[in-house]
Amino acid sequence: ILTYHCNGNCEYCIERNVHQKGMISDENFEKAIAFAKEKGLTTIFLHGGEPSVHPNIVSYAKKSKDAGFLVKMFTNGIAIDRIRQLDGILDEIIFSIPCIIRVNGKRRCPCRYL
Repeated sequence: ILTYHCNGNCEYCIERNVHQKGMISDENFEKAIAFAKEKGLTTIFLHGGEPSVHPNIVSYAKKSKDAGFLVKMFTNGIAIDRIRQLDGILDEIIFSIPCIIRVNGKRRCPCRYL
């Protein structure tokens, strides 16, 4: 988990600590990469809260890729300019599309920013 911060406020979010804690430090990210390498893992999944709000998301993705990992991320897509910077680095990106939820036949967006 890179951060518990999020730029959304989705009612359905499974992360109960969103908006309550800080962000991973560069030192701890480096330790996590070394640990994953030591244990023979092949994939780094950039996760949060919302990982795209971490100020070092691009450099963390590059470091992961340079270390030989597949790099994947789940995002709400709100910070699209930051996400575009990850193009060509990420192997997989999964977007949450909250605005397709229907309540009583009407489209309803549970995220306060969309």
